Amino acid sequence: MKNIVWCFILFLSCNFPDLGLQVKVEEIISDNSDNKIYLKKEARGLNYSVSALSCSSIIDFENSRTNEDYIFYTFLPVFYKISNDTIFIYTDTKSKVPHKFSSEITVEQIEMSFEELNELEANNKYMKHDLSIFY
Repeated sequence: MKNIVWCFILFLSCNFPDLGLQVKVEEIISDNSDNKIYLKKEARGLNYSVSALSCSSIIDFENSRTNEDYIFYTFLPVFYKISNDTIFIYTDTKSKVPHKFSSEITVEQIEMSFEELNELEANNKYMKHDLSIFY
């Protein structure tokens, strides 16, 4: 009986993803200059995911979100395109424009339906539109 229990525990630990805190940062550089902007993501468990567009590479979601970053509360990946000094963010819900956001890169948010965004991800269709993806 002990062997069955241990086998079951081993099976569960191998088949479930890590549900702890997961954080990512991706640096994006403007086409025309060395201006940088950062996409950041924080995920915890099965029901919490937030992405941010920030001027800072520092991973501090608790203190940086209020007036400095564009915040996207979505489980979908962030689709984006950088063109010259503008970043186009494709999202199902636009973020509030933060008062203290200061960048040489202009941010344009393009709102799309959940279904349209899922379609972009399906079979890598976002590549046909010259978009990048941030998970």
